[in-house]
Amino acid sequence: MIKSINGFFNVDKPIGLTSTEVVRRIKRSSSQKRVGHAGTLDPAATGVLPICVGQGTRLTQFIVNSHKKYVGTVHLGVSTDTYDGEGKVTAKSDPSNVTLKTIESALGNLRAETHQTPPPFSALKLQGKRLYELARRGEKITVPPRRVDLIKLEIMEWASPELTIFVQCKQGFYVRSLAQDLGEKLGCGAHLSKLHRLKTGPFHIENAMSLDAIQDSLAKNTWEDLIIPPDYVVLDMPSIKMDKEEEQLIRHGQAIRVKTEANLSDHLQKARAYGQGNKFTALVKFDLPTRSWLPFRVFSLDTNSPYSDHNRLNSKSHYR
Repeated sequence: MIKSINGFFNVDKPIGLTSTEVVRRIKRSSSQKRVGHAGTLDPAATGVLPICVGQGTRLTQFIVNSHKKYVGTVHLGVSTDTYDGEGKVTAKSDPSNVTLKTIESALGNLRAETHQTPPPFSALKLQGKRLYELARRGEKITVPPRRVDLIKLEIMEWASPELTIFVQCKQGFYVRSLAQDLGEKLGCGAHLSKLHRLKTGPFHIENAMSLDAIQDSLAKNTWEDLIIPPDYVVLDMPSIKMDKEEEQLIRHGQAIRVKTEANLSDHLQKARAYGQGNKFTALVKFDLPTRSWLPFRVFSLDTNSPYSDHNRLNSKSHYR
């Protein structure tokens, strides 16, 4: 029987599986009740898919809201209703007149845009219904554009009719829609034929493990070698160390006072709080009027954290 698991598995999602199916397989292999993913990857996409387990599920937002990096292949001359290779072909055109110069010009325009229309086949909701449910029923829907943040868009390779691009973006950006928009600007149509996620938040493809390897480690009870502690996703926050009395106060939702003078001018600045045995205990925010740390997320963990050495991890951690 596997004991309680808390943290993250950095899965290199294989092609053909939905993100939900990856969650289901790890949930079944681990016998854990609370398992989820941090950022959907389409079945045809591969790469980094953080799987949150136990107390790790309470930190999902810190991954989902972070930057993502992708390598994608855009196939020019063929448009589909899903904007990727899984959908029905809606139009074909000869892309032979497209040059690297015209592609650069079109990408320049896309870099300047601040809004994007999501694909009709997506998990977003419109009037309480998933867009893909409406699209599959053949209903005509108008998806309103959404504000998006595209940080970087670069050409990696051009070999007609396929264009390989690097994309860095924030939550809510669809590389599929980018491929569709590029095809429209070039006048030949296009779809996203391949997508590989290199990074989401602090999780990188270089450290990702195959789903089979993680399931095998769960079967052999060697998963502790692969699990990533919960506080890994908030290491960008400074940290504080609590004594026994302070830890009890935080665990009961009460504030603890800052003991020493410190440069804490930012109201509601957030930090990681560690208790006895270097256990990651809570996330706290600094309240300037009362000069106190207020807990806003408290964790029940029975193991110490390798990231509890706050002096080593963050030079700004001497806040108490």
